[in-house]
Amino acid sequence: MLAALLAVSVVSIAAPAANAAECEPGDPTPGCQPCGEKINAITQKPLKDAVIAASWANLDFTHDPIASSLQTSADNAHAVGLLDEVDLKGIYSLDLLNELLQAKIASSKLIPDTTTTAKMTIGRPAFIANDAGKALAARAQAIYKEMDRELTLVPMVGGATDAAFAGRSGKAAVVESFGLAGAGYHARDEYIELDSIVPRLYLMTRLLTEIGNN
Repeated sequence: MLAALLAVSVVSIAAPAANAAECEPGDPTPGCQPCGEKINAITQKPLKDAVIAASWANLDFTHDPIASSLQTSADNAHAVGLLDEVDLKGIYSLDLLNELLQAKIASSKLIPDTTTTAKMTIGRPAFIANDAGKALAARAQAIYKEMDRELTLVPMVGGATDAAFAGRSGKAAVVESFGLAGAGYHARDEYIELDSIVPRLYLMTRLLTEIGNN
C-alpha cells in the first residue's frame, strides 16, 4: 500500500494533467496514456484502459503532498499486518515548492521597497471517521428522516478540517459539517439555506440530548 501510494505520487507529477471527461478507454489522451505506461514500467503489471479511465475521474491534482494522509495509510497498513512499523518523518520536503512560491511572490511585487514572505508547511492531519463517528452520523440521518429530510453522508471531501485533530486518537466520536446547509464555504459567495436553520438546530439538540441520556 505504501509503495503504491509513492508510485502514484511520482506518476501523477510526471504525467500531463487531463480532465476526467477526456480520459476514455482506448483514448490516448495526454495524461492517461503516460500514466498507464509509467505504472506498467514500474510494476510490470499493465492496467486496463477502463481501469485507468475510472481512476482518473477520482484524481485531484494538487501542489500539497498531504503528508499526513500517507502516515495514516501507513498506520492502517501496519494495523492489518501489511507493513512493518515505519517512521515517515522527513519523507516529504517542501523546499522546492517554497522556493517556487517565493520566486512567484517576488516577481509579482506591486509596492516598491516591500518584502512579502510565504512558506508552505505540512498542516492538518487527514480526517478519517471511526466506527463511533459513523454510528453517530447514522443516528443523525435517522433523526433527520423523521422530519422528512435527507442527510447525505460522503466518504471523502477535499480541503482540511480541525475535526481531524479531535479524531487523531481514534477514541472520540467525531463528525464533520453538521452546520447549516449551504455552499461556497469561506468564499465571497458563501451562503446558507434559511430553511435549514431550524432543522439543523433540532438535529444538534436531539443528538446532544441522546448522548447525554446514554
